[in-house]
Amino acid sequence: MFYGGKSFSHLSGVDNDVSDRVEDFISIRALNRYSVIVFDSDKASSQSRLSSTKQRLKQEFDNGPGYTWVTAGREIENYLDAEALEMSIQEVHPSAAKIHDKGRWQNLLKYE
Repeated sequence: MFYGGKSFSHLSGVDNDVSDRVEDFISIRALNRYSVIVFDSDKASSQSRLSSTKQRLKQEFDNGPGYTWVTAGREIENYLDAEALEMSIQEVHPSAAKIHDKGRWQNLLKYE
């Protein structure tokens, strides 16, 4: 299941029959008992904290079955080779000069 944006706050990793509060959320466990969730940390630095929604989902999924993988950097794009990504952006957008900033905590899709 793909998700993003505000829909993230409507998801839950808790079984429907375990908690009454799940009525307010979409239980991913109803789709697959052994769900794994992957999401961006969206952190601007190593000292930043995960949002309360992401902390809640991480706890729910890590209670199992299944688990959570949160990106070590800002976004999943930070796992890509920045130089290769920059060349790809320039191939698609010939007017692109360069990626603004490169690094684990940067938005690699922001370019000049």
